[in-house]
Amino acid sequence: MKTQSSAAYAEITMQIVEALEKGDRPWSAGWTDDSGPKSLPRRWSGESYQGVNVVILWMAAIENGFASSRWFTYRQAKNLGGFVRRGEKSTRVVYYTTRTRTDDDGEEVERRIMKNFRVFNADQIDDLPAEYRDAEGESFESVDSSDVDKMISRVGASISERKGERDAYYLVSADRIVVPHRESFSPEERFYSVLLHELIHWTGSQSRLGRISRNDSDRDYAYEELVAEVGACFACARLGLTPDIENSAAYIGDWMARLKSDSRLIFKAAAAAQQAADYLLERMA
Repeated sequence: MKTQSSAAYAEITMQIVEALEKGDRPWSAGWTDDSGPKSLPRRWSGESYQGVNVVILWMAAIENGFASSRWFTYRQAKNLGGFVRRGEKSTRVVYYTTRTRTDDDGEEVERRIMKNFRVFNADQIDDLPAEYRDAEGESFESVDSSDVDKMISRVGASISERKGERDAYYLVSADRIVVPHRESFSPEERFYSVLLHELIHWTGSQSRLGRISRNDSDRDYAYEELVAEVGACFACARLGLTPDIENSAAYIGDWMARLKSDSRLIFKAAAAAQQAADYLLERMA
C-alpha cells in the first residue's frame, strides 16, 4: 500500500516524465515560448518557493497559462478576502518535516518525512487585494552585462573565454571553466546563461558542494547535467536571464528512464540545483 509521501513522489515524477515525453522542460518556466511566468513562484507572503516546488509550480503555470507568480492555499486566499473560483484545480506542493523514533538499540533517530498541501495561483482567485496580485507578465528585472560580469567575478571561478572554441565545459581536474568567446554568442545574453550552467557544475567540486569527484570515471554525467540545467534555470530566473537548455538534449532519454525507475530522483536533483544556485548567488552578492 502506498503512503501519502510515496504517492506524491510518484504523481509529481510522472507529471515531469509526461512533460519530457512531449518535448517540454518543466523547469524552463516558459522561456522558450512565452507561455508562462519568468519569475520564481512565490508564496502569498512574497517569499520564493525552493527546490522541486519551483519546478512543480512552473510546470503548472505553463500548463494553465498563469501569468501570476503568487500562490495561495484555499484558507490563505479566504483570509485575505479572496475566493477560489468554483471548479478550479489545485496544485500539489511539498515540504519536509522530521519525526523522532527509537530504534532497536534504544537510540533516538530522526527520520525526514515529506508532506504535501494544495495551492492555487492568484489567477484562479477572485477579489484578492491588489498587493497580492502580480501585474500580468511580471518578471524579475534583467541586469545588464556589466553588472553580470561584476557579479560573476565575485564568484572566484577560473574562467577561460577562448576564441574558436565551440563547446563550454567544466574541467574537474584543473578546476577551470572553458567557454567560447562571448563574441560567438547571439544574443550576448546566451553567453551568460551558458556560463551559469558551467558555474553550477563548478559548485559541485569536492572543495565546494561535493557532488563531483576528481575521478571522472565516478562521475554521473546525466544526473549532474540535470542538476546543472535546473540550477541554471533557478539562477537565471533570479538574474533576469534566459537560460540555455539545448545542450543537454542528449540526456533527456536517460532522464526519463531514470525518473520512471526512481520517483525521488527529481526531488534530489532539484534540491542539489537549489543549493548550487544559492551558493553562486550568495557569492555574487
